[in-house]
Amino acid sequence: MKDKFILVSLDDERAKHISEVLSNKTCKKIIDFLSEQKEASEKDIADFLKIPLNTTEYNLNKLIK
Repeated sequence: MKDKFILVSLDDERAKHISEVLSNKTCKKIIDFLSEQKEASEKDIADFLKIPLNTTEYNLNKLIK
């Protein structure tokens, strides 16, 4: 697996939310999956990660925020 990086200033007001999202294992799996795909539906993500659709939706909403 390739290393992937996100660069965020500590002064960015979104840094706390970003750190919370990145500490969530499911969110990290979704980010990793999407970084390798041109596009994917919620169902594609749920199927690939073998997680419930409502869990996928919940975590995608966290990521979108």
